[in-house]
Amino acid sequence: MSNIFDEGDFSADDNVADPDFIAEKPSRKRRLHLDEPSPSKVARVNAIPSSNIFCSEFYTDVKQVEISGKVSVEAKCSASGCGRIIKGAGGVTSNFIKHLRRRHSELFEKYKVVKTVKSDIQTAQQKFEKKLLFAIVDCSLPVSLFERRSFRESYEMTGLKVPSRQTAMMILEDQYNSMLEKIRADISSAKYFCTTADIWSGKIN
Repeated sequence: MSNIFDEGDFSADDNVADPDFIAEKPSRKRRLHLDEPSPSKVARVNAIPSSNIFCSEFYTDVKQVEISGKVSVEAKCSASGCGRIIKGAGGVTSNFIKHLRRRHSELFEKYKVVKTVKSDIQTAQQKFEKKLLFAIVDCSLPVSLFERRSFRESYEMTGLKVPSRQTAMMILEDQYNSMLEKIRADISSAKYFCTTADIWSGKIN
């Protein structure tokens, strides 16, 4: 079999540099600084999650972090001689409650009491807001009444909090939408319905 290359196709000495050849600089990947964390492991501390279990009597150093797009919560147990760091995924608190139940029965009993008391307070607050808003609508009073200092101070001794004007508007809007959906559902399911109108004549009409 004959060779397809001739000796003239190659340089006689491979060590002789080609004068027309320009060496390219090798590309290097950017090296991260030693103190710079990897982008996939950047942690962002967010607001402390709101829960009865995260009061200082049970846990301290509570923080919410996000690592690689996944949110988790971690906190340090306040029990004497423990100090263990407990972690939980997202807003789930089962790991923190389970730790108290298994390791610190006395703290767990306190937690149940706190949870019950706060639950009762929240229920009372919701009932108070509902009755307050009903009175506002029934008496055709402006929602700006919630911003009046004298009105807010009149409820200070009750232990209940008068909602802000913005909160009151949101609650009223939710109730309005719920009532509207109920009326639409009743009308759509009814075979017949009757409406009345108050009509009168006047000099202009």
